[in-house]
Amino acid sequence: MARIAYYTNSGMSHLMPDGTMGYTVAIVEEGATGYWIHSDVFFTPEAAKLFADEQNTLYGYTDEDVLEIVASSMKVGVTQ
Repeated sequence: MARIAYYTNSGMSHLMPDGTMGYTVAIVEEGATGYWIHSDVFFTPEAAKLFADEQNTLYGYTDEDVLEIVASSMKVGVTQ
């Protein structure tokens, strides 16, 4: 079974309707093309990173594990 990790960086942001910035978290499946965006939007990149880290901790993933999962997805195709 493929691993699934939560990933974010400061580039995963978008302008909200009220003019503030929102930050998102990607859900990445190991070896699969693309990713899904988690439905929650965070007001700071730090909050998005904290959420992603908390989710990955539930799976027992280290930062290296997450980067390995993201890299495996990037190898098979471009992100959607």
